[in-house]
Order: sequence, then C-alpha cells, then structure tokens
Amino acid sequence: MPTAIPACAQNTTTAAILRNRLLVTAALAPLVLAALPVLTAVPALAACTVAGTGTIGALNSGDVATCTGLGNTDHINATGGSNVTVNVGDGTLTSLLPGAGIPAIVFDGTIASHVTVNDQATASTYSGAVLLSNGSSHNNVTIAAGGIAEGTGNAEAAIVIDNSNSNLVNIRGTVVGTGGNTTGLRISGTSSDNVVLVYQGGSIGGGHTGVQLIAGGNTLINGGTISGGFFIAIQGSSGTDTVLNAGTISGGGSGAIDCPEAMTCWASPRARRSPEMFAAGPAPTR
Repeated sequence: MPTAIPACAQNTTTAAILRNRLLVTAALAPLVLAALPVLTAVPALAACTVAGTGTIGALNSGDVATCTGLGNTDHINATGGSNVTVNVGDGTLTSLLPGAGIPAIVFDGTIASHVTVNDQATASTYSGAVLLSNGSSHNNVTIAAGGIAEGTGNAEAAIVIDNSNSNLVNIRGTVVGTGGNTTGLRISGTSSDNVVLVYQGGSIGGGHTGVQLIAGGNTLINGGTISGGFFIAIQGSSGTDTVLNAGTISGGGSGAIDCPEAMTCWASPRARRSPEMFAAGPAPTR
C-alpha cells in the first residue's frame, strides 16, 4: 500500500499551518502594541517634595526640598534655619516657574545651606531664580552644567545676594536675565566676602548688565563667559571688589568692565576680551 503523502495534500497541510500561525500573530499584535506606551519614556509629573519637618514654602533646618518634572509653580522659601538643601531637577527635564512677586528660591537669614539647579533644569520667574538675603551666610548656590537660572522682569536679576556675607556661587551652567533692563547676577546692600566662580562652559548674561557689584568686598573669578546687554558686562562698586578673568568678557555700549579706583581688576594674558576691556578706572593689576 502506498504510504507517501500526495504533493497536493502536503501543500494543503503546510498552508493550513501557516494560516493558523498568521491568525495567532494577528491576535497577539494588539496586545503587544498596547504595551508599548508602558515602555516609552515620558517626562516625570511636576512635583516639589520635602523630606523633613517643613513645607515647600517654609523649610526648616535640615529639610531637603526636591522639584522634578515640568511646570512646577511652587515658591521655595527658608526663613532662618541651617543645613537646608534645595534641588531643582535630578538630571531629568525639570522646570520651576512660579509667579511674579518673589524669586523662585529664597534664603532669608539662612546659613550653611545649599541650592542646586541641576542639568536639564530651569528655575525662572519674573523676580529671579535665587535670592540670598538678610544675613544669609555660608551658603552654596550651584548652577550645574546644563542648568539655567533666569530672571525675566524689568530691572530684576537671576541671582541676587543682598545684605548677606560669605556665600559661594558656582556657575557651570547659565545665569541670565532675559527681560529688558535685566541683570544676570547682582550683589547689593552691605554684602561682603562673597565669591562667585564662573567655570569654563558657564556663563552670566543680562539684557542690561551681566554682573552688578553694588556692594564692596566681594570676588568674581571668571573662567567662562560674562556678557552685558546694552550697558556693560561687569559693573564694579566703589568698594574693594576683585575681578579675576581667565575667560571671555564682552560688554555692551559702555565697554566690558567698569573698574573703579578701589577695585582690583586682573585679566589673564590668555583671556579673550573686547577691545575696551576696562571701561573706566586704572589699568589691570596683578
């Protein structure tokens, strides 16, 4: 008795198997596609949280405040206290954009505390990003590479140190005033012994002035870029401020640096500068 399967029967069987596999694949496809959104990265939801005993608007000593995600509208404030930590972002896209009236982050009489605007994070409001005021001292403000601190309001500044001493500002990212008549960084009142470090790749700029040293006894060391708008890049005070430049300083219509008699202005021979680096005052001194 012949045992071979006729060719036509074999082809029919193979076609049936393939057809069944196709039906199973088609049935599974919606399930696979439905799972894809779960695997796709999405921006984190906006949230500002506090680890500690305070709230985001009234931080206590030792509190750690962290904002992540896009569209945060909280004002962050610490009045008094010490060892407060504020983190804007965690390396993912983050924005802190509260309404006008007060800066986004305020340390008022706060000591030995930290503010960090991390990579891919922006802190911005009409009234500026960070304010250290009323005796705040020994604080550390860091704008990380890829981070942005911004002020957009008329005559406002992105970072302000007012009546506060012995604070350190590290700029590896961008500090900028983007509105008309704005300043990037301002030190005012009776503030002294504050140090601002602009690292290579970091920048300070403003629509009017890059840096205003209204108070005396402070130090600015630039290894990045400082630029002014229609006025000047660095406006010196009548005190004994020190400006050391090994980076790029470019000014507006009034030159790059206003260097009064009591102010020490020194530029590295390798520094890149505008033709009129020092708009006023003595020649650079070592």
